[in-house]
Amino acid sequence: MIVTAQDLEIATWIGHSDRGILRQDMATALSSLGLTNLGFAFESASAGAIFEMLGIPIF
Repeated sequence: MIVTAQDLEIATWIGHSDRGILRQDMATALSSLGLTNLGFAFESASAGAIFEMLGIPIF
């Protein structure tokens, strides 16, 4: 299966806080693909909180 830029844009994201360096790095990389409007269901500065959310099957 090939993941396209459109697939990434319509996905629901879980990620670091928008003020964090990891989020900025991710946004820079994705914007190079033309993606600027991502839908985040959960954002946190805590890596542990993100890992907990990834364990919930609704995401």
